Amino acid sequence: EDLGLLDDNTQTYSFAVHHGELCVGTWPSGRVYRWHDGRWQDLGRFGEELEVMGMLVHNGKLYGGSLPLGAVYRHDGNVAWTKTAQLDLTPDVKYRRAWTMAQFNGRLFCSTLPSGRIHALEAGPCVTYDHELPAGWQHVTAVKRGNILQLHVNGGRVAESRPFAPAKFKLDSATMLQIGAGPG
Repeated sequence: EDLGLLDDNTQTYSFAVHHGELCVGTWPSGRVYRWHDGRWQDLGRFGEELEVMGMLVHNGKLYGGSLPLGAVYRHDGNVAWTKTAQLDLTPDVKYRRAWTMAQFNGRLFCSTLPSGRIHALEAGPCVTYDHELPAGWQHVTAVKRGNILQLHVNGGRVAESRPFAPAKFKLDSATMLQIGAGPG
């Protein structure tokens, strides 16, 4: 099904699921759009960037890489994007890319071009199980034990965060745990 054009953009370059809704990165406006209530909603632009490269949700926030500066931006609600870092600082090139993103072992990873480097970000305590679950129903439990987070599957501990300072984070259970609303 053709869902239409996204303003004057000629490419939809990246896709991510955030809060259960499809988000799409574009060229040449450097904007992100979200499919919401049967139409595309503009979620804003990455500064003066031209293209939204890889996107991924990490610890509840949507992140995206950019071209031409090779920076990473974080969605902070409505149409607000915060530049977290410029990752590729290669001199004398026209385009720098914060190219692809992946989450592993509780951290967000981003590859860059032309430098060819991989950068990692840990945005607060996070624990991930980086394997496929077996078919059928599984019992998954998340536990905060002292200064670490643990993840258990079917009664066995499968992952553990690095130690952190609990007093620096809001760790109440008022927010509902979401399963199936996208990776991470």
